[in-house]
Amino acid sequence: MASLNEKHQRLIYLIAYSRANTAIFNTRQRFADAVTEAWRNAGVRLQHWVVSMEGHAITDSEQEMNEYHYHMAVKLTKKARWLQIRNYLDHKYGIKVNFSDLHNTYYSAYRYVTKEDPQPCHSHDHPDLSTRPRTENAIAARKRKSRQTTTKGKKKNRRERGLTVYEVSQVIEKKNITKRAELVCLAVEQKREGNTRLAEFIANRGAKAVDEALSVGKEFREAEAKAIRAKKTRIEILQEATGSPCVHQCEGQWLEAALELMRLNQIDVSAFCTAIYNALQNGRGKYQNIFVYGPANSGQNIICL
Repeated sequence: MASLNEKHQRLIYLIAYSRANTAIFNTRQRFADAVTEAWRNAGVRLQHWVVSMEGHAITDSEQEMNEYHYHMAVKLTKKARWLQIRNYLDHKYGIKVNFSDLHNTYYSAYRYVTKEDPQPCHSHDHPDLSTRPRTENAIAARKRKSRQTTTKGKKKNRRERGLTVYEVSQVIEKKNITKRAELVCLAVEQKREGNTRLAEFIANRGAKAVDEALSVGKEFREAEAKAIRAKKTRIEILQEATGSPCVHQCEGQWLEAALELMRLNQIDVSAFCTAIYNALQNGRGKYQNIFVYGPANSGQNIICL
């Protein structure tokens, strides 16, 4: 990397290890451990990192197996030089890695590293920078677009389109977000690393679009559970509830309170339970409804739990 001055200090680096020795570095995590060890030896702590592995097809008839390349994006807690890290890896592991500082933001380096690897390895507590679902079709589409050129042979420079409500709802479903404040916090976290797409969606599309994305995400998240519950009878739901633990700090006290209330009001427990069972089994109908009467705060809800 002749363009990378060894005396310059940078906060974000892109590291490439071509034709990786898979006997030593057989996983993404193993390569990441070696690189973080090198930075730690230099007295520099990594804020976060991501590693991807790319396989290259066999092009030589004498070659018996595929070659693999590792790409790693790192963000340091302070600016530091790269040459000592390269020398450390060469001295201890006998590998030569290349450094690049062409990316001004960590999000840009992150996108470059993860563009073709659907299962990259992340550092602990790595910020979620994915704002679009990654599928095989999406990855293939990005590859096709990257090969499109103008008549002069230069890549088309187009501004990346904004996020749709569906794409934001997928992020909401994946992160189990339920409130607007949680989505805004995620947008701020991504914006800090250079990814402003979610923040632009919240700012430009307005509250209506955000509320719609939250509603769609919740609907997608709960759809399967609601469909399964709808197929069960009331009795099956009641039987499942009997085997479930009580709410926190209850320890069965509600049952003692319900029995005490029925005793004080001279309600036969067996007759009451039979009436509840018939109402749940048969549904609403003549002579099947239950009316619990009493003044406010007298325990009607407790005996029906």
